[in-house]
Amino acid sequence: MNSDRQQQRPPSLQAWNLGVRATALLALLMISSCGPYRFANDAGRPGRAVAISTIAAPAELGLNTPALQAILADQVFSRGLTLSADAPYRLSCTVSAHRTTGFDGDLVSEVDLRCPLLFNDSVLDVVEAIGVSADALATHHPPSLAALQAVERTEELAAADALAHIATRVAYLVDRHHRNETSP
Repeated sequence: MNSDRQQQRPPSLQAWNLGVRATALLALLMISSCGPYRFANDAGRPGRAVAISTIAAPAELGLNTPALQAILADQVFSRGLTLSADAPYRLSCTVSAHRTTGFDGDLVSEVDLRCPLLFNDSVLDVVEAIGVSADALATHHPPSLAALQAVERTEELAAADALAHIATRVAYLVDRHHRNETSP
């Protein structure tokens, strides 16, 4: 009987043990959700700022390049970098290729983006990404109008997809380069 008592814990101790485990798991979850760039855009940490110069696209695409610049700025900021016009890191992007194909009422667009990342006006790296988007043609519009609207929409979404990939790579490159520049 004495051995049974030793194996069972009192209810208050079991509840306390579960509470400690739950707190530890919650703390572990919170720590793991903080990515490497989570606190990098703190204004007190200079040197991790990026200037976005331009996004150039062929005229036939009809892309709203100021909107794409805003998307890239948001993506870069959400990955922990600050934006500044006089930053040592400068990014300018060009849509180098685009393809849109249609099959059975669906459109698939691919947009290739090429973005040289400059540090003090010298090329640090060239970041490239392919963005892909698919969309169904609207059937309640005339076929030519529906196709035109769908092509524009899928190309913009494909460009936004590529910009998200570029922002991730730029955040990594800037962080790595900044660490190398500032390490003793």
